[in-house]
Amino acid sequence: RGAEQAYSSSFLIGGVEVDRMESPQGIAVDTSGNAFVADAGLARVQRRGTSGNLLGQWGSFSTSRGTERLGIPAGVAVNSNVGHLFVTDAQRRTVYVFTSNGDGQLVRYSPHSDKLEEIPVFVPYAAGLSNWHAVIYDVVASPEGDCVYGVPWNANPHLFRYWPEDGPYGRLEDLGPVHQDRDQTIAIAFYLDHCGGLVFGADGMLYYATCRWPKGEEGRFTLETKTQGIVVQYNPQTGEKKDFAKLVGHPGGQGHYVSRAGRDRHGNLFFGQVPRPIPAGISRLKMDAKGEDLHLPVRTWG
Repeated sequence: RGAEQAYSSSFLIGGVEVDRMESPQGIAVDTSGNAFVADAGLARVQRRGTSGNLLGQWGSFSTSRGTERLGIPAGVAVNSNVGHLFVTDAQRRTVYVFTSNGDGQLVRYSPHSDKLEEIPVFVPYAAGLSNWHAVIYDVVASPEGDCVYGVPWNANPHLFRYWPEDGPYGRLEDLGPVHQDRDQTIAIAFYLDHCGGLVFGADGMLYYATCRWPKGEEGRFTLETKTQGIVVQYNPQTGEKKDFAKLVGHPGGQGHYVSRAGRDRHGNLFFGQVPRPIPAGISRLKMDAKGEDLHLPVRTWG
């Protein structure tokens, strides 16, 4: 900070492991005088106070989850206006694009090498069914950016979570069915079993829209069946799923078939509906921090 405080690698080296630095490469100072140091030797970034005391650190070779795992952090910059810390990593430069084939097997593309390959990772599907048409339908990145949540476009879909940087092919978790169990003797119905509109709320919870139908209606499902569109809240920490709101379609139509979702700067959620019969519409779920309006029906508009 000008002439008041000078930082150097020798000043920052401590006597204990958690406080030690091995090969500091980059340094940045925020408006409060705190220093952020990128240590390439220990693959982590440390935050130091104005007296040199350790305030926090991020990253290590042994950390298993994406954004905390650094390779060779070399440069660091801080934007105090928005509270963002930027770190350049000389090792982790690979960028991948993922999709799936018709059998639910993940396909990975590397723009760097221009290589397209199938990898041994499969989208989950319900017991008693095959992986036919288990193509990825909708995904959303976690707020931390270290994994993605998704659902396939098949019968009795399961929610899944994929960690693309865990191991050579990533790691996929089956988080269970998105809605109620169905009678597996009834013919597959993608329209009946639909799930989509994955979006993270400002509260860190995952929300998605899925279908619910009256018990015993599976075998007589028609456009007149009184299905409901349910917004489900999923807690990424505990794995708990619970009904959060009900989507209401236009008069004479159904509101459960949602393709995509989004969130505005106020935290309100929006769900794009593709009902039968048409027209399509957009539903807004007004989020109230006090929870007073969270369970009111959502009206279609647009």
